[in-house]
Amino acid sequence: MTGKSLGFGNRHIEQNPIDVKDRLSVAASMKPQPVGDDLPSTRDVEKIVEAQEGTIRQQPLKIASKRKSKGIVQPLNMRVRLATHNRFVELSKTLRLPYDETLEWVLERAGVDEDGNPPAA
Repeated sequence: MTGKSLGFGNRHIEQNPIDVKDRLSVAASMKPQPVGDDLPSTRDVEKIVEAQEGTIRQQPLKIASKRKSKGIVQPLNMRVRLATHNRFVELSKTLRLPYDETLEWVLERAGVDEDGNPPAA
């Protein structure tokens, strides 16, 4: 066998064994042996990375937990102009609120009551 060892020691299977049972018995007698890794340890990799200029260390991502619903929900689909959509998305990002809470914020600021009535003029 040529190339890198697979960790089964120096035993070799004959080129032309007589039957499958012989192959299986030889394979069963083989015991894996640990093969050394050429890879550096995690600590060594961290030192190498930190030594390079311009490396930005990344922190693990924190997955935002989904907020619990305040009640019964209903999907709302609208087709709005792109400029309106972009304004709403940017407002939501600025307020750091999900879309449904941003919509509630806009309605409260507009003075719309719980029944959907606009403010009296």
